[in-house]
Amino acid sequence: QKLYSNQNIEAIKCFNKEEVYLIFCFAIRLYNCGSSVFLFKQIMRMLYKKSIVYASNDYVDEYLIYIGKKETEQEIKKINFIVGMFLPINFKIHLFWENHFGIIDVEETMKIDEIALF
Repeated sequence: QKLYSNQNIEAIKCFNKEEVYLIFCFAIRLYNCGSSVFLFKQIMRMLYKKSIVYASNDYVDEYLIYIGKKETEQEIKKINFIVGMFLPINFKIHLFWENHFGIIDVEETMKIDEIALF
C-alpha cells in the first residue's frame, strides 16, 4: 500500500504524535529487516495495550486480532493503516473489538454477554 495515498493521509491524522513517531520507527525497521508479521504484532501491542494477535490454526495467512477497545471510525482507520503497512496484502484478518472470542478452557474468554462469535 502506498504510504502517501489520501486514505493513509486521513488515517495518519487519527494518530497522536507519539503514535506517529512509533509507526514510522517501525516502518524504518520494516524497511531494514523485512519481518513484517513480527513487527505487526509488536506495534499492535504497543498501540493497543490489551490487544492480542492470534495466528489461525487453519490457515497460515490468517490472523484473529482482539483489539480490546471500542470500535469507532477513527480506530477503524488506524487499524486499517497498521494492517496495510505491516501485513502482506494476501493476509486475511478478523477483528474483535471490545469482546474477545471464546476459547474453550480459557475461563476469562468464556463470559456470558462478553463473547464475540467466530
